[in-house]
Amino acid sequence: MAVAVLARPRSSSVAMQPTALGSAKPTTTDPGAGVVEGPGFLDEPLDDSLGSFSRRSGESKGVVSSEGSTKRVLERNQSSRDSSGTAGVVKKRRKGSKATLEGGDQAIPKLDRFFPKSTPGTTMSHASSRAPEVDLDEAHLESFQCVNRSTFRVSPSSEVEELLQLRTLIEELKKEALEREAERSRLQERAGTLEMERNNAVKNLHDAQQKAQDISQEVSRLNAHREAFRNEIVKLVRSQGTMERDLLQRKAMELSSRLGYIKIQRTGTSFHEAWEDGAELVEMERRLRSIQELRDQTERLRKELLRYQKLSKCTGPADNLESTSIQPPAPRTVEQIASLVDQDEIYRLRLLNLKREESLVSEEIDKIESERILLAREIRRQRDEKSSRFSDFPLLHDRYVLTKLVGKGGFSEVFKAFDVRQGSWVACKIHQLNTFWTEERKSNYIRHAEREYLIHKSLEHSRVVRLLDVFEIDSNSFCTVLEFCEGEDLDQYLKRHKTLSEREARSILSQVVDGLIYLNEQKYRIIHYDLKPGNLLLTNGEVKITDFGLSKVVETDSTNDGVELTSHGAGTYWYLPPECFDRSESPTKISSKVDVWSVGVILFQMLYGRKPFGNDMSQEIIYRERIIGSAALEFPVKPVVSSEVKELIRLCLTPEQASRPDIRDLAKHRYFQKR
Repeated sequence: MAVAVLARPRSSSVAMQPTALGSAKPTTTDPGAGVVEGPGFLDEPLDDSLGSFSRRSGESKGVVSSEGSTKRVLERNQSSRDSSGTAGVVKKRRKGSKATLEGGDQAIPKLDRFFPKSTPGTTMSHASSRAPEVDLDEAHLESFQCVNRSTFRVSPSSEVEELLQLRTLIEELKKEALEREAERSRLQERAGTLEMERNNAVKNLHDAQQKAQDISQEVSRLNAHREAFRNEIVKLVRSQGTMERDLLQRKAMELSSRLGYIKIQRTGTSFHEAWEDGAELVEMERRLRSIQELRDQTERLRKELLRYQKLSKCTGPADNLESTSIQPPAPRTVEQIASLVDQDEIYRLRLLNLKREESLVSEEIDKIESERILLAREIRRQRDEKSSRFSDFPLLHDRYVLTKLVGKGGFSEVFKAFDVRQGSWVACKIHQLNTFWTEERKSNYIRHAEREYLIHKSLEHSRVVRLLDVFEIDSNSFCTVLEFCEGEDLDQYLKRHKTLSEREARSILSQVVDGLIYLNEQKYRIIHYDLKPGNLLLTNGEVKITDFGLSKVVETDSTNDGVELTSHGAGTYWYLPPECFDRSESPTKISSKVDVWSVGVILFQMLYGRKPFGNDMSQEIIYRERIIGSAALEFPVKPVVSSEVKELIRLCLTPEQASRPDIRDLAKHRYFQKR
């Protein structure tokens, strides 16, 4: 912004003395000193400044040398600065008020910078056409605080305009100062608020840190308690498992004295297991043989009595009796004839009693035989449990305490275990890789187990055992955690009861079909492929399907499409349909109708106590002689079952896969509606 310092364009010489604010202070000559100092025109309001300026200009009549006036002004300013000391404060009056401007000597520029030196004899008079132009450097412009880097110009014709500009500039500066002061106040207030917020934040942070520390200590304390509690639970579970194991061993020993035990027999150079009957079973069999012998003897006596009666009635010649070994009896009296009739009745009653007793003994033997089968299974279980490397109640995955071996397969063991985190019983299925296997076989087994896990993990249904967890034990073994079901599987149940009523069989089969329908309602339908009584868990009448190790996934939405069979020879042959034994070179496709065939076999076995095909045959013979599909379906005479059951079994056991119903059609059969 350009600021002009006005030179006095009158007859008297005027020297412009700069002040701290950049205004010029006019001085006039006096008769004695040659220079008279007057008040600054910027020290008063604009109108008064102009009036006083004019009056002072009119009073001065003489002409003063610019060089002499300048020197005198400089000397006076210098003496004024020296007398004021180093405080560096210049005071100005405006309408009686005082304004203090700080800045010291730096606020008052030297006037010789603003007015050029004139040679002796030169004057500044009213006749001068223009005032000299003076350039202000940056230091002096900053000392004035109201000028920019522009030309300092003295122009008598624009003094009013310049004064107005100066006042406007001053007002703007005042306004800006007020705004900045207000902004400073706001910033101070904001700074105070932020400082308060910071203090609160620091306090809250300190409180939070203290609270976090307290929580951490509490968590550590709770973790210590939890660890101690968990260790105590582990001890209790192991103690309970030890007592239960000892109890089962004592019970097995007691039953062995009654029912028998397993012994090892040598046949040539090979050894095999054989069952040695116990005392009770031997005694029952002896009783049965005694009853049978007595019955045979009674029947023989009765037959002889009947022959004797028949011969006594003969009236023919004597030569007709020569060929018989029994001589014709003498004529009988009425008493003798009555005695023969009584004897015959005695024999009849005796035979009836013997048959009834034989039936009771046979039933008792069957019961003992069932107990013997269960005992043999328990003895094998205890033997496998003892030989297992997990028999000492280990804590797996820092969570599961193994207690009792409940089953063993080809390459897996199933233990009853306690989950110390959830406080519930689970079943841990441990898969073990044989260290002598090749890497290829290990890879195939792991892939097989992964497929089972992937299939089973997404299933959640009341008729399907849930998969809860999977974890690695070591480089050669891993574990899948399953829902534990109390009770027994259907295979054990059938060994104890032999046959089931049609009503009970319907209840079990209905639940199995419900589970299979759920498997077929998945995005990709699931074929169980190994459905059998051993994979149906029975708990108080509730049935759950388990073991998805051989399951297949049909990755298509079409119900008519199947999946190519790649695992020939896998599964349980008695429960597989004919298409699983196809030996043609073309790939064999299977569908969920495989499980429909298995349902028919299971129903037949529940009702008749035997399998419909290859009942007493080994899997090797079944495969070699192609029993499945070639043997005719025959229903035993007893027990008597309804026609609906037979019809359903025939549908399920249809040899042609295309003619066999699927699981949805099977569920609509009238057999399941009859409840």
